[in-house]
Amino acid sequence: MGSSNIDVTMSTSDIKNKIKSWDVKNVTDSDHRVLSFELVIDGPRIEKTTSPRFNVRTADWDLFHSTLAAEVGGIPETDINCMADGIDRAIKLSANRSMEKCRSRNPLGKNIWWSPELSTLRRDLIRARRQGLRAYDRPAYNAKRNNFLTEIRKQKMAAWKVFANDTNEKQWGKAFKWAKNGSERDNSVPSTLIRPDGNSTTD
Repeated sequence: MGSSNIDVTMSTSDIKNKIKSWDVKNVTDSDHRVLSFELVIDGPRIEKTTSPRFNVRTADWDLFHSTLAAEVGGIPETDINCMADGIDRAIKLSANRSMEKCRSRNPLGKNIWWSPELSTLRRDLIRARRQGLRAYDRPAYNAKRNNFLTEIRKQKMAAWKVFANDTNEKQWGKAFKWAKNGSERDNSVPSTLIRPDGNSTTD
């Protein structure tokens, strides 16, 4: 007689009617499945906003000061909230006109050690899982997964060697700055690796 595992999500009575779109997803390499659901919360949705960051090293401070003085001088002194909004707009406008914006790091959220080869291996692994290879030929699926994980370890080690080599060649380089400042500044390791042919990675 066969057996099966039952997937259950438990909740308190006050939110049970707010749980929607419950589903079981096969999105991991584990024998376990992911339970997915949405929790409907009453109230207006608050959109996350982020302000642009500016590279002050490129600033034309004379232009910044003159623009700021002109903009602040035109703010009506009627209401404290309106004045605060006006000052905020004046500062942003002055910064936009006088300095460059910082480029966002890792816009796709990829790790610095990620490579095109890893992207290919990952796509192959996902395709094999969707085609059911894990169910009817587990050894073949495990071989693909192990190959992918081995390549990850290889790329991580290569990235670490590049970072460590910076310490040997430049004792006051990135590694020293990271140790000195900790999390106070953005001292991430380089976002690219140098290939044997001298070219930099782009992924």
